Amino acid sequence: MTVRVTSVKLTPLVSQMTRKTERWRVVVVSVLAAALILHISGAFADNLNFTSTGMQETDDSGNLIWTMGDSSGSLAITDAGGNGGFQVPAGSIGQTEIADGSILDNHINASAAIAISKLATGSSAQIIVANAAGTPTWVTAAGDITIATSGAVTIAKIGGGTTITKHLSATSSLSFASLATSSCDQKTIAVTGAAPGDTVYVGATSSIETGLLWSAFISAANTVTVRICNVTGPTLTPATSTWRADVWQH
Repeated sequence: MTVRVTSVKLTPLVSQMTRKTERWRVVVVSVLAAALILHISGAFADNLNFTSTGMQETDDSGNLIWTMGDSSGSLAITDAGGNGGFQVPAGSIGQTEIADGSILDNHINASAAIAISKLATGSSAQIIVANAAGTPTWVTAAGDITIATSGAVTIAKIGGGTTITKHLSATSSLSFASLATSSCDQKTIAVTGAAPGDTVYVGATSSIETGLLWSAFISAANTVTVRICNVTGPTLTPATSTWRADVWQH
């Protein structure tokens, strides 16, 4: 072990060396900037005291009772009871000093908020899915959808049919006029993005009176028209209801 000491009380040091030479050896290597570099091997002597800035003590049984440090703060060892600990300079421990697999989940602070950029990178537009073993894995969406890098999802040809590029939906409360036999009335629902030629379906949230039939079509941009007709004898008045229009584009 190599120890750097900024100053040494030589009198007690020499005295202890004389009394207990058989227990340890001290070799003076060099003197640099008024500091002695000592190589010490073997068991330490009892009550080994160098300076207030650092060294160690052990009792005759070899029990640790000392602290060690230096003026630069790069080393500090506290008592044998575990108070304190071994300290090293910031940045001195890198990936080569940490054993692979030694850091576990409980070693990471719950509020660490680790950036997603720290994850292993996947390919463009991939998503993270747990595999059969439960391990999160980057995969490419397959089947009837595709995902763009913007996050947009496109429904492809479901079951090999026609591709659906967009689904639009909106609701509106509609109140139709009283309908005499073989008469019709129509109301509109605003559906942003809808265009003539798109596929449309409408439905009411309440029951439709018996004898009424309805249909829907896109009569203009952003507009779905609902037409309801009385195909029976007596006059019928449709109840006010919320209607939903769904529009598909291909």
